[in-house]
Amino acid sequence: MLLFTLCRIIFLFVNHAHFHFVNFNEYLKVFASGLHFDFSAVTVINIPFILFSILPFAFLTSRNYQLFLKTIFVISNSAAITFNLIDTAYFDFANKRSTWQFILQNIKGNDLQLNAGSMLLDFYYVPLIVFMLVICIIYFYPKQKLPQPVFQNKKKYTKWIVNTILLIAFCVTAIRGGWQLKPLRMIDAAAYANPVNVPLVLNTPFCLIKTYSQQNLEIPNYFDNISDCNSFVAPCKNPSNSESVSVKKNVVVIIIESMAKEYMGFFNSGKGYTPFLDSLCNLSTTFNYSFANGSRSMEGIPAVTASIPYFMDEAFITSAFNTNHINSLASSVSQLGYTTTFFHGGINGTMNFDSYCKLAGYQNYYGRNEYGQNDFDGNWGVYDEPFYHFFCTKMNITRQPFLTTFFSLSSHHPYNIPSKYKNTFPKGTLPIHESIGYADHALKTFFAEASKQEWFKNTLFVITADHTSISSNVKYQNALLKYSIPIILYDPQLPIPKLLNTPMQQIDIMPSVLDLIGYNKNFTHLAIRFCKASLIKLWYSMPMVFIKLLTIR
Repeated sequence: MLLFTLCRIIFLFVNHAHFHFVNFNEYLKVFASGLHFDFSAVTVINIPFILFSILPFAFLTSRNYQLFLKTIFVISNSAAITFNLIDTAYFDFANKRSTWQFILQNIKGNDLQLNAGSMLLDFYYVPLIVFMLVICIIYFYPKQKLPQPVFQNKKKYTKWIVNTILLIAFCVTAIRGGWQLKPLRMIDAAAYANPVNVPLVLNTPFCLIKTYSQQNLEIPNYFDNISDCNSFVAPCKNPSNSESVSVKKNVVVIIIESMAKEYMGFFNSGKGYTPFLDSLCNLSTTFNYSFANGSRSMEGIPAVTASIPYFMDEAFITSAFNTNHINSLASSVSQLGYTTTFFHGGINGTMNFDSYCKLAGYQNYYGRNEYGQNDFDGNWGVYDEPFYHFFCTKMNITRQPFLTTFFSLSSHHPYNIPSKYKNTFPKGTLPIHESIGYADHALKTFFAEASKQEWFKNTLFVITADHTSISSNVKYQNALLKYSIPIILYDPQLPIPKLLNTPMQQIDIMPSVLDLIGYNKNFTHLAIRFCKASLIKLWYSMPMVFIKLLTIR
C-alpha cells in the first residue's frame, strides 16, 4: 500500500500539469480516496500468495516452499508496480489510465518492439524507479520463522478454520471495496474527485483488473422509440438531391499527427508554431469549436474516415467488430467512380492501419514499404516532407476524380525531424513544438507543389488531426478543450474565410464532405444534429445508435 501511494506521488509529480487542485485539502482527499482503490487492487494481486500461504499441509514449513511463496509475492507485486509506473510516462499521451484493451492492442501490433529503444531512452527514469521499488519489495519481505504444521493438534486445526473463514471474508470485502450493492468500479472514482483528477485517484492495476473481462457490448435504451433518438442522431442519410454532379470534385483529407489547436497561432492570438496552417485558415472554413473523438490514432482514423466514434474500451480497429461491414468516405465515393487511396509513411502494419483501410474500402494503400527505405526517421517511418512529395507525385498519375487520405507522423513522439532542419523551427516549451513547426513546413511545401498541378483547383482539402497531445497551455487543460483540434475545409475555387461557431467533430467530417461534393446516394454515419435540446440527451443517444450499427453486420 505504501508503494502504491509512492507511485501515485510520482504520477502526480510527472503529470502535474494535467491536474488541478483548489487547496491542500483536495490533495489529501484524492490521496485518501486512492487508498480505497489501492486496497482492492493489492488484494486481488496477492490472492495467489494468500491462497498458497494458508494451505494446511506439512510442506508449508519447508524452505523451498517458503522461497516459492516469496517468489510469487515479489513477481506479482513487482508487475503491479511496473504497470503503475509505465502509466506515469504514458499518461501524457493518452490522458487516462491504461486498460486491458490497451495492453492487448500493444501485444497484437509490433509498435512496442519497434519503439522500445527510444521509449526507454526518453523515459529512462521509469525502469530506474521500478528497479529501486522491486529491491524494496525483496528487502522488506518478512524475515520470519518457519510456521508450524497446522495438523499438529486439533486446537490449531480449529483455529486455522476460523482464521481462514475470516481471511476469506476480509479479502472479499477488500476486493469489492466494501459491502455496498455494487463492487467498486473505475467510474466510482468520480465520486471522490473532480473529473480532471479522477486518473490520480485510480491506479493502473485496478483499471487492468476491472477491464479484463469487458468484451461484450450492452445496447442501452435511453429513448422509448427510435424516432426520438433520430431527432438527435440520424444515422441514415437520404440525400434530397438525386441528380448526379456533372463535375466531380477531388477530395484530399490530410490528418496531421497530434495537431492540437493549442499549437496554432490562428486560435491563440497569433501565439503558435504553424505559420502556414494559420495562413490557410484565412482562406478556409474553420470552426471555433472542433473536437477529436478520441485520444489515440487508432481512435481518430476511424472517426475521420468512417464516422465511427470511440465508445468502447477498445479501439474499433482491434475490437471484435473490426470485420463488420462499415460505410466510409472511401467506400461511399467509390460508388461514384472515385479512385481511393490512403497514404501513411509509417512501417506497414503500424496500428493495423493497412488492414483497416482495406476494411474501409480504400482501393490502394501506400506506406513505407511502397515508398522505400530512404528518409527513415529511425522510429516510425518516412519523414513528412519527402512523403508529402511522394503523395503529390502519386496523385499526379491517379485517375480523377480521386479521394486520398494522408496521415502524417513526424509530430509523433519521439518528435524526430531531419538533421538539416535542426534549430530551424522554434523549440517552444514542449518537445513536440519543434516537430509541429516541421510538420507545418512540410505541409507548406506540399501545397506549394500541389498548387502547380492541374487537379488542384478542382479539389476539396480537409485538414484535421488524429488527436491532441501534450499541453503547456492551461486554457486547454480541461475535460473539453483537451480534445480541441482544427478542422479546416479549403476549396481553392472558393477562398472565402469563414469562422463558424457550429460545433464540429471528427465524425462530422464524412457526412460533411459527402454533402459538399454532391453525394446523391444513401449512407450511414453518426453526425450529430446540433440543436437547442439537452446535450445530455444528445450524448446518451450516441452510444445506442453506434452500438446498434456495430452489432448489425
